[in-house]
Amino acid sequence: MESKNLKTLQLLEAIAADKPTSQRELSDTLQISLGLVNSFIKRLVKKGYCKITTVPKNRVKYMLTPAGAMEKTRLTYEYISSSYHYFKAAKNRVE
Repeated sequence: MESKNLKTLQLLEAIAADKPTSQRELSDTLQISLGLVNSFIKRLVKKGYCKITTVPKNRVKYMLTPAGAMEKTRLTYEYISSSYHYFKAAKNRVE
């Protein structure tokens, strides 16, 4: 699985957790720069995977859309599949 897809999956999971979080907290959690979190979120909004709503002033809330939930499911399947193939190949090398 590509690193970009893995970070997208982690970001979608963080948004789906539905707890108030800032881009700085997401940056710390995902261990990527704040600017990269911002660009990932903009890309997710542009693709229709999440929405940004304004909560009391100077605060925003990220919400996963149905399309975002489907993308999260697809990326989760891709991650599990690639992990399975990786460990299967590793097991075959050992034997």
